[in-house]
Amino acid sequence: MTGIPVFPSWNTAEMVEGIRRAWDDDQPVLLLNPAMARLGPVADWLASAVEPGRGRPDGFQALLMTSGTTGEARLVALDRTSVAWNADTVADHLDLPTDGSLLVRLHVPLFHAFGLALAFFAGERCGGRHALVPRFDPEGLVRWLAGDAPKAAPGPGPEPRPGPVPGPDDHLLLPLVPAMVRSLPAVDRLPGAVRRRLEGLRGTSITGGDRVTQADMQALSALLPGMVHTVGYGLTEAGPALTHTSRTDPRIPGVDGLAGRPLPGVELQPPETGAAVGIDPGEAAVSTSVSTSASTSATATAAAAAAAGSASASRGWLFRSPGQAAALLERGSPVWRSVRGAWLPTGDLLESVPGEDGLLQVVGRASWCFKRKGETVSPVLVEEALARAFREVHGASLTRTLVLGPEGETLVLQVEGPPDPAIESALDSASRSLPSFLRPERIAWVDRFPRNALGKVVRDSEVPGSRGARTHF
Repeated sequence: MTGIPVFPSWNTAEMVEGIRRAWDDDQPVLLLNPAMARLGPVADWLASAVEPGRGRPDGFQALLMTSGTTGEARLVALDRTSVAWNADTVADHLDLPTDGSLLVRLHVPLFHAFGLALAFFAGERCGGRHALVPRFDPEGLVRWLAGDAPKAAPGPGPEPRPGPVPGPDDHLLLPLVPAMVRSLPAVDRLPGAVRRRLEGLRGTSITGGDRVTQADMQALSALLPGMVHTVGYGLTEAGPALTHTSRTDPRIPGVDGLAGRPLPGVELQPPETGAAVGIDPGEAAVSTSVSTSASTSATATAAAAAAAGSASASRGWLFRSPGQAAALLERGSPVWRSVRGAWLPTGDLLESVPGEDGLLQVVGRASWCFKRKGETVSPVLVEEALARAFREVHGASLTRTLVLGPEGETLVLQVEGPPDPAIESALDSASRSLPSFLRPERIAWVDRFPRNALGKVVRDSEVPGSRGARTHF
């Protein structure tokens, strides 16, 4: 690939050193999910993407593939300005120490901007250390937090070494996604010595990459009560850090989907406002005629919030950021396109948190929405309402993942895992608390939902209600 270093792998020591060399030598580096790199069409596209003469920006560029949630997958180029702004802004916002006490647990993939910019580079630029882990393992994380240093893998090769373990003087930076939090053991199931060890840890966690619930933060706060737990929002490789909660915000948010306030310099636009001033997110057109800055977006009107859930929100809110990607390349396009300073789609639906000065919450993704009885429905809200009602009816939390969607005129609820009559009965009772037009009419059991590298469910436009589905409600 014309001399550009390519790392189609999960976190390895070789990958870390390659990123450092690219930064020091002011050269590009391509970081890929190995599963995606093995796909023929993707490999062909990437081979042509790095050819000379395609207009790729000069100097250091972290080339990352997006997940395609705002359309087709794209390559984005995070240059030195992008990476430095994201790493430094989040580090300053969270008051991360620069005295060498920072210890970053690198278990989120470096081929995503969350792991690369907000974990690895934030730690590097603060003078911290890191504990490199190839893949996230909940039991391994708890053992590591409790002071158990795993032994290095035998044999040759640059295998990652998870040490050092956090000590009493360390400030731990723990990047997490909700799927990771939900896989951790409940604190009351841990031995007393482990609980006491975890209670003594200090530092900061960032949970992002997907919609965070109150239950996620409650579980995390119970497990690590001595740490400050924050929520970050970006959900796009092209703008990895957009909003964040502060260290002084309540550790357990009062709403699901809390995203925090815009970081300094970040601008956000509701989709209807963008359309009104001629912003075309499909073309990432540059517009300076209307700007919802960090201060003014903090007082977004109820009308703007309603617009975020309207049918016109086909691609979600728009953003501009000093740390957004320098350029992007779409499949089929002959050249990289500069997007620095352009409005880009987030793919997400946001709303202001009632009664809170400037706090925003994620209420779903535009690509998931569907029309139902004349209303635009964000299924994640209905799924969470069902899970909450299930807990009230059944007296226990629902451990199965739910995905709601239409199949023609029928509203189908998919439930992950083997069929369970008790769950069916409880979901039946829980659905009665919903408005009639939101009640699922069919249930389909799915062995396992497809998930991406961060553990997020990949929602298909088709609901497999015909496979093993049984009419129930």
